[in-house]
Amino acid sequence: MVTNTIESNNDRSYNSIAGWLLLFGIIFTISVFFNLLSLIIYFRNWYDPEFWNMLSEMSLNNSSYFQNTFFITFSVRCLIIVFQVCSLIAFFIKSKKAPLLIISLQIVSITALSIIYFYKLLSDADLPYHGTILVWLQIIVSCSVIAYFSISRRVRGTFVR
Repeated sequence: MVTNTIESNNDRSYNSIAGWLLLFGIIFTISVFFNLLSLIIYFRNWYDPEFWNMLSEMSLNNSSYFQNTFFITFSVRCLIIVFQVCSLIAFFIKSKKAPLLIISLQIVSITALSIIYFYKLLSDADLPYHGTILVWLQIIVSCSVIAYFSISRRVRGTFVR
């Protein structure tokens, strides 16, 4: 009986977004904002004739790689942003489904990043060294987020509704 009281008191201490979870929330919010901003900038290029001329010239030299990459990247970004916004809303209302959404988002992000990365490698495109480092850094961060949201006591205590 005493252990139940202690466990319930521990659960109450974890019912708010604090600690590493707060840091994740801040970084996640900033990430969603910058992804929306980059999508707007990316979409704005669709109406720029110079961009399409450059894309056409590049595609003549490198088959349809650049056109395919443009459309695939845009589509993946749209899907990930919708997924991020849903996850962010679930995170801040402390929904019980938030950890599952965030873990799923990380898996989708790793998968999309890997597909684009390997597509670039297979198409013989020049991939800068810093691009490779960023891909691996994103994979490491995503795996850390997956581990934290899978085993953290604070996550289990916070997302109970």
